[in-house]
Amino acid sequence: MVFGANTYRAFEGMLASSTEDSDVRDPWVTRMWNMPATLVSTTLLEHMERSPSRLRPHYGLHATDIRIASTVDPADTSAYPVTVTVAHQKGFQETGEFSTIRAKYVVGADGSRSGVRTAIGRELVGDPMNQSWGVLDALVTTDFPDIRRKCAIHSANDGNILIIPREGGYLVRIYIELDNVRDGEMLKNRSATPEKLAEVANRILAPYTIDVKDVGWWAVYEIGQRVTDKFDDVPAAEMDSRLPRVFIAGDACHTHSAKAGQGMNVSMNDTWNLGWKLASVLRGRAKPELLHTYSDERQKIAKQLIDFDRDAATPTLKKAPGSGPSCAPPTLPSASCSPSPPWPPCSPGTDWAPGCPASCSRPATTSAPP
Repeated sequence: MVFGANTYRAFEGMLASSTEDSDVRDPWVTRMWNMPATLVSTTLLEHMERSPSRLRPHYGLHATDIRIASTVDPADTSAYPVTVTVAHQKGFQETGEFSTIRAKYVVGADGSRSGVRTAIGRELVGDPMNQSWGVLDALVTTDFPDIRRKCAIHSANDGNILIIPREGGYLVRIYIELDNVRDGEMLKNRSATPEKLAEVANRILAPYTIDVKDVGWWAVYEIGQRVTDKFDDVPAAEMDSRLPRVFIAGDACHTHSAKAGQGMNVSMNDTWNLGWKLASVLRGRAKPELLHTYSDERQKIAKQLIDFDRDAATPTLKKAPGSGPSCAPPTLPSASCSPSPPWPPCSPGTDWAPGCPASCSRPATTSAPP
C-alpha cells in the first residue's frame, strides 16, 4: 500500500457505534468509539505490530512511477504485473537511492495529490471552490472568552474561524480561512507556517488576540467537493476483459472540507471494503472478478459524501451579513457558540457580551464568563 505524507492527518472523526443487535464485546473495538483520528492511527499501528505478522509500515519511501504489464493473463493470480519505483527519502528529502517493487496489487492511499491516481490516468472531477483553510492544534493563551466552546466566528471583512476544543482540556483546534488575495503569496509558494497561520487568525479575531505557545499539528488544505470517476485502473469499457490491479482509496478518490469527521470515516470504510475483498482473492476464497465491485460500491458512497459536505460546508463559508461591525442583532459578528451562551446582546457603552467588537465597552463590574 502506498501512503502519502499526509496520511495520518489529525482530522476529528468518529467511528460508528454499535446497534442493539450487534455484538461489540471486543474491548479493542469499544475503545475506538468517539476517538479522534490521531489516536485511531496510533491504535491501528499498535494493533498491526502486535498481530501475528508483526506488520510495520515502511516510512521514507516515495512512489515515483507505477507500471502495469500490458500482457497478463487475467486468470493468473500468481503473477506480479505491477512494478512500483520508489525513491528513498530522509527528512522528506530524496537521497538519490531508488528501489523497485513488484506486486500483485497496489493500493494508493496517498492523499488528494495522489501520484497513484495520476499513474492510472484518473483525475478528481468537481468543484474546487478555490478556498484554502489552515488548521492548528495548538496550546494558546487568549483574551477571547469562548476559547473552550465550539465556535464559528464570522468577521465582517476578514474571513472566518472555527474553534473546536480538543480532548484533554488544553489544546484547541482552530480552522482558519485564508484569503486568496492577502494570503495569496503564502498559498502560491506553499510557504505557510504555524506562525503565519496565527497571524491570519489574529487578523480575523480582532479585537481579540491569540498567542500560540505550542503546536501539536498543523496543515493547510483546499476545500473542494470532487470525486474520481473510477477507483481502479480498469476503464469502464474494458471491465469484461481486464481485472483491476491498482486501486485508490480515501482522499485520493474524494476530497471535501474537513467538517463532521467524514474524511476518516469514509476513507476507513473504503479500505475495509477493498481489504476483505483483496484478502479473499489472495487466499483463493473468491474470484478476482469480485474486485470490480469495490469502485462501483464506494463511488456511490463518495457521491453521497460530497452532497452531504456541500450542504454542511456552505453555511460555514458564508460571510457574516451586514457591511461592518455592529453590536445589535442580526448583524452582530459574534461567535456562534454551542451551546449558545445566555448572555444578552450588547449595547454600545452600556453592556458587554462575548463577541462584541471594540466599539462595545465592558462595564467595570462585568467580567468575562468562564
